[in-house]
Amino acid sequence: MFSSCLPFFQCWLRTPKITICRPSINDQHEIAEVAKQAYEETYPDLYDSRRDELLFAEFKKKNCHFFIAKSAGKMIGFAKMLLIKTEGDSMAILDKLYVLEAHHGLGYGSALMKHCLEAAAEHHVSIMALQVWDKNEVAIRFYEKFHFTKASTLPVFNMDGELVADQYSISMRCDDIALNLQRRAAPSLQ
Repeated sequence: MFSSCLPFFQCWLRTPKITICRPSINDQHEIAEVAKQAYEETYPDLYDSRRDELLFAEFKKKNCHFFIAKSAGKMIGFAKMLLIKTEGDSMAILDKLYVLEAHHGLGYGSALMKHCLEAAAEHHVSIMALQVWDKNEVAIRFYEKFHFTKASTLPVFNMDGELVADQYSISMRCDDIALNLQRRAAPSLQ
């Protein structure tokens, strides 16, 4: 089983130190604050406070795995991954991966993504899927670096189930987590 806290050091990131941990129930309000801030930074008109209640409920689900990113003792991002197991097959769904805007481009998102991929691999999951807003080109390029490919485009609905006009999400998937991790571990030839 993967460790509860995994430090990443300067040789991997362009920042001094990051720690990826599984949160305790006491961290849920701080996660909700980070989620709210990151969501408002990316989707300023779509935040709905009811998302916090859903987030709190998901802490209790056994198939829901949260990971928090801390730097200098402060939470600066988190990821939420669902493990879906069916007869003979299993899949990970990366439901959320947020890093506060002030920390973008420093490797924190990559550290969280790598941790999610490793956790999925340790649960013998070979496929990971996610959805990303079609206008979030930075996130799309980020996921493509991890060998996710676009699978389909879907309409976006608000918390009341109403269609949001001119808003779409792109469904992306990585079909071989183990190969992805091998590629990420291999030294770059560029």
